[in-house]
Amino acid sequence: MKIRTAIFYLCAMIATHLIYRMLIDDFAPSYLIHPNAETKQTTLPPSAILSQEFSYLCKGQQAYVFVSKDGNYILKLCKKPSPSFSVSLFSKKYTIRCSKFPFAKDLFSRLCPQLIENQRIKDLQSYQTAFSLLQEETKLLYLHTNITNHLQQKLHLRDKLGFLWKINADTSCFLLQEKTDMLYPTLHSHIQKHREKEARQLLASFVHLNFQLLQCGIQKPTTIEANIGCLGTKAIQIDVGRICIRKDFSKTGPLWEEIEYGVHHMKKWLYKHAPHLLPHLEECIIQEKLSRAIAL
Repeated sequence: MKIRTAIFYLCAMIATHLIYRMLIDDFAPSYLIHPNAETKQTTLPPSAILSQEFSYLCKGQQAYVFVSKDGNYILKLCKKPSPSFSVSLFSKKYTIRCSKFPFAKDLFSRLCPQLIENQRIKDLQSYQTAFSLLQEETKLLYLHTNITNHLQQKLHLRDKLGFLWKINADTSCFLLQEKTDMLYPTLHSHIQKHREKEARQLLASFVHLNFQLLQCGIQKPTTIEANIGCLGTKAIQIDVGRICIRKDFSKTGPLWEEIEYGVHHMKKWLYKHAPHLLPHLEECIIQEKLSRAIAL
C-alpha cells in the first residue's frame, strides 16, 4: 500500500511539474545564462526601449523571446543549453532533447556545468559575430553579454501566464533586435495578392542575404523558415544563435558553391507555391555572382 501511495505521489509531482512547464513554456529566471566577467560596454542601449514592458512571445534553442509593448522590438534572453541525444528509427535520425523530461534541465545544470559553460561561450561568440559582421542583416540594435554597472535598470518581462518578472539588466545576457515580419508568410501574401514586384524584390533580397553570409564565412546558415524575417522587401536573418565563422575561412575564402545549401529550401517552397518565380530566383543567383565577380 505504501509503495502504491509513493508511486501515486511521484506521478502526481511529475505531472504537476510538466503541466506547469507547459503553461509557462519552460521560462524561469533560473534557466537564464548570466555573464561572468565584468567589462566596459562600448555602446549604450536605447534606454527608452528597454524601459518598456516586454511580453513573452516564444522560445528557441538559445533564447527566450519577448516583444516590446509598442510592438517594434524583440528582446532575447539567453537560456541555458539542454542536453540532447540522437536515435535512428526507420533509417531516419531524430534528435531528442532531455529538457522534455521532468527535472532533466535542473539535473543537467548540476551534473554537467562545464558542458553548459562551453555552450554558453559558443552561443555568446555567435551573437558577437552577428553584431560585429552582420548588424544590418540581422537588425541587431544592442548586445549585452558582460556584467556592467551603468544600465542600472530592470527588464520588465511579462511571462506566458501574465506574471511580471523584473530582471537585473546589468547582470543579464540579452540582445535587442528590430521586430520583423516573417519572410515566407509575407512572400506568400505578395503572391496571393498578385504583388509580383514586391515578391521579386523580396526574393532578390533573400538571395543577397545568403551571399552576404557566405562572404563573411558563416558556416551553414540556417535554412529553417521561422528563422528568416523581412522588413518591407528586405530579408533579415533573425536567428543569430548559430552565426559561426568556418575555421578554414582564412585559407579558402567564401565557398560560393554553398549558395545552393542556403537557397534549396526556398526553391522547394517556390516549386510548391509559385513555380513561375523559380526562374527569377535562379536569375538573382546569377546576378549576385556577376556582381561579386564570381566564376560561373
